[in-house]
Amino acid sequence: MGELKFVNIFKMRIAVLGFLALLIFGMILGTNPVEAQPFAYVANTDSDNVSVIDTATNMVVGLPIPVGDFPVGVAITPDGTRAYVANVNSDNVSVIDTATNMVVATIPVGDSRFGVAITPDCTRASVANLLSDNVSVIDTATNMTVGSPIPVGTGPRAVAITPIMGTPIIRAPIPTLSEWGLIAMASILGIVGFMVLRRRKVAA
Repeated sequence: MGELKFVNIFKMRIAVLGFLALLIFGMILGTNPVEAQPFAYVANTDSDNVSVIDTATNMVVGLPIPVGDFPVGVAITPDGTRAYVANVNSDNVSVIDTATNMVVATIPVGDSRFGVAITPDCTRASVANLLSDNVSVIDTATNMTVGSPIPVGTGPRAVAITPIMGTPIIRAPIPTLSEWGLIAMASILGIVGFMVLRRRKVAA
């Protein structure tokens, strides 16, 4: 009787563990862009839009994204979620959501902005304003300018931001579908093997 009860408990635990493993695997699959390829965002100055290229196929994806007048500079946030486009003639910056490839904000800045750069922590965007001889700083959380523009030399065209010194950013690769499957299967088999050995030990 005790042996039968142990077997039933053993089977119940295996079923529960299998269900939890499948549930976790499904959640991971649904929330992570597994094996996603990088995209290139190209500013088309004469057509006032941005083209998106899938770098895995070197093919244009979807229709061009309308932005401001005469877009020149483009910068992608390090986490890949936003593209900031500097529009020279409309004196603003268009923010593109890279998940939908739609403009989610338009930010007024200085006169004739050219270059744009994003900080490594994704919190700020700096925009070089050619004709107003200054740099605007944008808070990427609110997509609003922070403080007054920073005066610089005459005719600034480009801006670059240094990495975080002494703290190299190491991004772990996202496991592929097959890797997640192997991880889940290895976990289940390990638990099953442990419980089988335990059962044999108890029976002995």
